[in-house]
Amino acid sequence: DATDVDAVLAHVYEARSERPQPERDEKVVVSWNAMAARGSLRAGAALHDGEIRARGLGLVRMLLERADVTEGRRGGAPELVHVLDDPAVGHVRLAEDYAHLAAACLAAHAAEPGGGYLEEAERLQAAADERFREDGAVYATPDDTELPARPLDDRDSPSPSAASVLARNALELAAATGRPEYRAFAEEVLSGFRLLASEAPPFAAAALSAMVDLLSEE
Repeated sequence: DATDVDAVLAHVYEARSERPQPERDEKVVVSWNAMAARGSLRAGAALHDGEIRARGLGLVRMLLERADVTEGRRGGAPELVHVLDDPAVGHVRLAEDYAHLAAACLAAHAAEPGGGYLEEAERLQAAADERFREDGAVYATPDDTELPARPLDDRDSPSPSAASVLARNALELAAATGRPEYRAFAEEVLSGFRLLASEAPPFAAAALSAMVDLLSEE
């Protein structure tokens, strides 16, 4: 039972603590923390747990304050760093950070409708559209990347692709604002997943989920 499992784990932990410990990776990645914030907010809603909900809201607020390095911030297009407080990669801009932080803001809006999170989600979504989307495709980097080729961010890996997250964000924004251009955005981005969804559906799982939601609205 659970007590036996806890006893075994305690024994394993004690044995492992006697050996040299691995170095800790303490970098704070914006997209990963945004996913954690969204998960906390959804868990708080599902479990009716105010403490979990509060942690999610606090994490979203922290990311909005520290990840966006825009001069003057309010009202301008956001400039999200990929890793907090790391000058070595302070110039890096990735679509995943914009997509996942916008998704976290939408979850925060659902938890606290008057908190200004919907406006933040729209700012982030607009910036992602401008900087990372071209001819319906979502790229991982802006067009001024130093990489020899500009990679797409359209395949799920350990985390959902930026393209699929932005498409789902657009559907949620369409529902929240009634603006048809968000639905058009989702339709265009998701149409680019047809081949991948047919040939390698595990890499398009998040997009397929968004497609189901899109079709259910028709």
